[in-house]
Amino acid sequence: MKAHAKRLGQNFLSDVRVLNREVDYAKPDSKLVLEVGAGDGRLTRLLASRAKKVVAVEVDKRLVQRLLPLLVEFENLEIIHADFLELDLKGKHFDLVISNVPYSISAPLLFKLTGMNFTRAVLCLQKEFVDRMLAKPSDRKRSRLSVMSQLHFDIWGLEKVPHRAFKPSPKVDSAIIELRKKNFTATEFQANFINALFQHKKKRVANSLVDSAHMFGRSKQEVKKVANSLSLADERAFRLTNEQILKLALDFRDALN
Repeated sequence: MKAHAKRLGQNFLSDVRVLNREVDYAKPDSKLVLEVGAGDGRLTRLLASRAKKVVAVEVDKRLVQRLLPLLVEFENLEIIHADFLELDLKGKHFDLVISNVPYSISAPLLFKLTGMNFTRAVLCLQKEFVDRMLAKPSDRKRSRLSVMSQLHFDIWGLEKVPHRAFKPSPKVDSAIIELRKKNFTATEFQANFINALFQHKKKRVANSLVDSAHMFGRSKQEVKKVANSLSLADERAFRLTNEQILKLALDFRDALN
């Protein structure tokens, strides 16, 4: 119960100037828009006044009650009371996804977006999280998040948002970014390989894979034999380029089979 309550805790973006710039970045005019975490409805109202249709998802039933009056004002607004992370959106396409993302669900939300069908996303995220998304090879902030983000999206930083723009004010700053989907979706094996590789990102690639052998349903001995034969077996995961990681995944899969 405590974990659930913590996840529902939100810091609402309340600076009207920042909200208006966020909507201008998003360009929702004549578009089908998915808003994740509609919260107190400030962003929802701005979007609905310009978009073709807004589908607003909110998990907190108390906030949903606060959003309902907007349905009278905007015929192009649909409110869904649901956990976005558990919502089945297969087969649905959105022109735009927009969210002032609760910090506690940033990573799961981002990973869910990698498998969704949309054109652009404008997200407000913790600045430190954005830095991890953008981390290049050899940057010690580089992680599974960095690789999966960069493989699936072109990413642009739009604006740094100071913590005082939120109520209640968090201790950290945020940033607004734009994502555009690339023509790439990681296979289940690729996603699992990247996850396994970065469980121990500062170890040798071979050792990382051996320590994560259970993720491939193999014994450590089986994985050790294969992993040590890889061309980049002695490298560290955080030093590898995205292309090197995809090639490693392919070589590792072929050798396992």
